[in-house]
Amino acid sequence: MSKIITRRWQNGNSKSSAYGKFYQRVVVTEILTTDEFAQHIVGHGSPYTRDVINGVLMVACDCLVELCMDSKAVRLSDLGIFKMGVHAEGAEEEKKANADKVQRV
Repeated sequence: MSKIITRRWQNGNSKSSAYGKFYQRVVVTEILTTDEFAQHIVGHGSPYTRDVINGVLMVACDCLVELCMDSKAVRLSDLGIFKMGVHAEGAEEEKKANADKVQRV
């Protein structure tokens, strides 16, 4: 049986309209590697071996990165949409908001 663990968190960003409000956040109890995830899938009665599942997952990850780097987004059913994001320095004028302002991808 699944159990989602949450913890209270208070927004401390004074510039936010939600400043001071309390929310619930999910607590991560473990991070599985790709190999451990493949083993978990095998444990659910998959006809494929851990090595085959691991190989498919690794190729899927490589392709996901490749497509995102090509400015595409990938929707994986109910898992979510994967796309590239950037963090950039703001500019006072529209014409100065260019790729030089990107700080990280």
